[in-house]
Amino acid sequence: MPGKGNAIMPHPPVLLAPDNLQDFRDPKVFWCTENGTGHWVMLLAARDAFRFYTSLNLIDWTPASIFGAHY
Repeated sequence: MPGKGNAIMPHPPVLLAPDNLQDFRDPKVFWCTENGTGHWVMLLAARDAFRFYTSLNLIDWTPASIFGAHY
C-alpha cells in the first residue's frame, strides 16, 4: 500500500527488493557523518543477511554492502 506523503515529500521514497528478494524488511535509516561528510544509511534485513544502502537525499539509494551468510 503506498504511503500518503506530506508537504515536504509528496511521494514517499520506496526501495524495491532487488531480484524479487524475499524478506526485504525492517529498514533502519540514520544520518552518518563519517570522514567529515554526511549521508543517509539504510540497514535492512534481507533473507539471511543485512544489506546497507546509502543516499544523499533519501530518495536515490545506492547498495553499499552486504553482511551475513555467504558473504
